Amino acid sequence: LLLKAGININRSTLQGTCLHEAALCGKRDVAQLLFESGVDVNRTNSYDQTALDIVKKFTSCGAARDVKQMLKEAINAVQARAISNYHNPADSHGLSFGEGELISVLQQNEDGRWKGVIFGEEHSSRTGYFPANVVVLLDRPG
Repeated sequence: LLLKAGININRSTLQGTCLHEAALCGKRDVAQLLFESGVDVNRTNSYDQTALDIVKKFTSCGAARDVKQMLKEAINAVQARAISNYHNPADSHGLSFGEGELISVLQQNEDGRWKGVIFGEEHSSRTGYFPANVVVLLDRPG
């Protein structure tokens, strides 16, 4: 509801952003929605801690471990652009996309099969695997 109203998901208080709060409380679904909405995973709180720092230091439940893994993937993700259409109906874990689509690459496996996510409208996303040779990595900003 707040996302639809246009709330700034990167707004920071003394405790940090809404991602810091989701991480601290082990809220997987909330963290996933924030990732899909483009939250800045590197934003720090007033103690110079990222959400990953918070979850490492203050939480130990199973949900927090899942959020920690999600944060690690998001922090290490690189952007890629599809250079051709890709669809493999025989692969139930495959990520289908069209030429030109932007993909956040979460894993780059040595066998050339990469894991990525494509964020869509209305906070939807598609995650799956695809061959590395159908994308080109984009330079990181900065």
